[in-house]
Amino acid sequence: MKRRVVVAGATGTIGRALTARLHEQGRQVIGISRTASAPGHVRLDLTSSSSSWPRWPATDVTFVCIGAGGLEACERDPAGTRRVNVDAVAALARHATAAGSSVVLVSSAHVFDGTKPVAHATDPRQPQTAYGRQKAEAELAVLQQPGAAVLRCSKIIGRGDTRLTAWRHALLAGRSIEAFDDLPVAPLSIADVVTALEKIGDAGQSGIFQLSGFETTYFAMALALARHLDVDRSLVRRASAEAAGMPAAFRPRGVRLEQALPFPFEVTPLDVAIAHALESRL
Repeated sequence: MKRRVVVAGATGTIGRALTARLHEQGRQVIGISRTASAPGHVRLDLTSSSSSWPRWPATDVTFVCIGAGGLEACERDPAGTRRVNVDAVAALARHATAAGSSVVLVSSAHVFDGTKPVAHATDPRQPQTAYGRQKAEAELAVLQQPGAAVLRCSKIIGRGDTRLTAWRHALLAGRSIEAFDDLPVAPLSIADVVTALEKIGDAGQSGIFQLSGFETTYFAMALALARHLDVDRSLVRRASAEAAGMPAAFRPRGVRLEQALPFPFEVTPLDVAIAHALESRL
């Protein structure tokens, strides 16, 4: 078991969940973020020059969970988000490796073009969005470091998921919601992502790994939420992402990843993942 680890992006959704899990296991966790406040954690402005960064802590593994916005944010400000999603990630990987730490990066299915029903780990990167291009560049930068690993994930849902929370509030208030039935998604519980990261870090294996939920649609997700809340499912109404004007690049036809992990793994069913996302804690 890797006893001493760094979680870069410790205040983000994935970083918080990973840090909590590792603390529960009795590991020493050094969190790194712009707003770090916990004892022993490090505050770091990732937009500053890496030459001004403090010496990297001596640890067994560094998990890189940082990110500067999703699809829309990266399209609006590709240069600004790239400074974090690519430049800062590459600098983190170099600093961590130089300090003797292995590196594990969280990446995304958006490095692919979404034309295949299931993307394999060996398929060429063909991103169609600024976000996907940044993730692809970050992967290449991290994998230049010896012993580095990348975990690509499909759509992650965790505690406080914005879409699920908004739907939940509306449905419990008796208001209808609209959900896209022409937009596929492969929802993945954040608890599964944390488990996979932990195991990859402990295994010390390098390369590209993938973790994916099963394909469904946002409409089906909304129906599953209505069942969980025991509300009238007629409150969930079909909508079209295409008709709503969502760019084609944001509407990949294939969203699943081939499961590629150095250990057997069963992903959490959708209904359980939704229940976990609505809990007060993971």
